[in-house]
Amino acid sequence: MDDRYNCLMKLIYLILIISTNAWAYPPHALDMTDYEYRRYVRPQLKSILQDTHTLLFLLNPEFKPYKSALSDTKKIIKHHLELRDNCAKHQVDQCVLDIKRLKEELSILNTSTKDPLDLSKKEYLNLDEKLTAKQDYTTYRNQLIKAQVTIDNIILKTVIKTPKSLYLKVLKHEVNLVINTFYNYITRSSDNRFKTEFNSYWTTFVVPVYKHILVEDKSSYFVNNINELNLRWNNLNVRLTKRNKKISKQVKTLLTIMHNRWNNILKVSLNPQKY
Repeated sequence: MDDRYNCLMKLIYLILIISTNAWAYPPHALDMTDYEYRRYVRPQLKSILQDTHTLLFLLNPEFKPYKSALSDTKKIIKHHLELRDNCAKHQVDQCVLDIKRLKEELSILNTSTKDPLDLSKKEYLNLDEKLTAKQDYTTYRNQLIKAQVTIDNIILKTVIKTPKSLYLKVLKHEVNLVINTFYNYITRSSDNRFKTEFNSYWTTFVVPVYKHILVEDKSSYFVNNINELNLRWNNLNVRLTKRNKKISKQVKTLLTIMHNRWNNILKVSLNPQKY
C-alpha cells in the first residue's frame, strides 16, 4: 500500500512539474516593445477584464443587480491608488478634495449594494455556502460604514483646525478593506463548481491587472508576472471548458474570445525562438 501511495505521489509531482514548465516562460523569452505594450497588450487586457465581468454575470445571473456596483468599485480602486499616504500642509486642501471625492464614491457604492444578492434559488450553492455569503455581506457592509466614518472624522478635524499634515494611511487601509470584503462577498457567492479557480483568477489576475496595468500603467508588472497571469487564466479556462461541467453556449463563446485575446497577448509579448 505504501509503495503504491509513493508511486502515486511521485506521478502527481511529475505531472505538476511538467504542467508548470509547460506554462512557464523564461525572462529572456520576453520580446515586447513599448509600442506593442501600449498598442496591443494593454488594450487586450482591458478587454479581457470587461469580458470577465460579462462572464461573471453569465455564470451568476443573480449578480446582475450589482452590475453598477462593480463599476463603482473600480472607480474607488483608482482613486484609492491616487490618494497620498501623507499630505503636507500645502497639500491639505487638495487632499481634502480627494477624500471628499472618495466619500462620494463610497456613498454611491453604499446605495448600489444596499440590498444583499438574492441567492435563495441559486442552483450551484449549497445552504452552508449561502449562509457564509450572508455573513460576508454583513462583514462588507460593516467595513463600508467604518470607512465612511473614518472619512467624516478626517474632514471634521480639518474644519475645526487645519493640521500641519494629514496622515491618510489608516484611511487607505480602511478603503482597501472595503474593496477586499466586497470582492470576497462576490467570489464566495459565485457558482461553486468554479469558485476556487475563479477566486484565484479574480484576486491574482483581474484585480492586479486593473490596478498595476490599467490604472498605474506599469508595463514592468506585466513582464514580471506573465507566468502567474498565464497560469491563472489557464486554470480558469481549463476548469470551465475541460471538466465536463454544464455551461451555456454564451459562456463557451465568451471563453473562446477571451482565450484568443490572451493568446494574441502572448504572441506579441514572446519570442518563440527563445523558449
